[in-house]
Amino acid sequence: MVLLVSVVISRIIIFREAKKLTAEQKAQMVDKFAGFSAYGLIPVVVLIGVYFLALKYTDFDPTVILWIYLSVLVVTIKGFQVYILRKLKELDLGRSYMRRFIFARVISWIGFATFFTAIVPV
Repeated sequence: MVLLVSVVISRIIIFREAKKLTAEQKAQMVDKFAGFSAYGLIPVVVLIGVYFLALKYTDFDPTVILWIYLSVLVVTIKGFQVYILRKLKELDLGRSYMRRFIFARVISWIGFATFFTAIVPV
């Protein structure tokens, strides 16, 4: 539940801030991220596939596989966020937009951390 609420709150913050952008700034964002939205999920889908293949075809403890998978997933998502932040900085959308965007990402990460600490065995 915390994960869902944090993601929704994060999206609301980002959408509200995006409404304040000019039409030109919005168009620049669409141009800048057009390829990313098409190909951005490929690594995540590959990771999910490798996770299930590892569960099925290796003798590793499922808990170890889960920890490895989650670690690689976090690094991958964090890499995406660094990439997105760099692209947004190139667009020079203003300090307010960037602060709110980062704040929204922090809220999402708190939700993810809460969710994963609840489901991952220690």
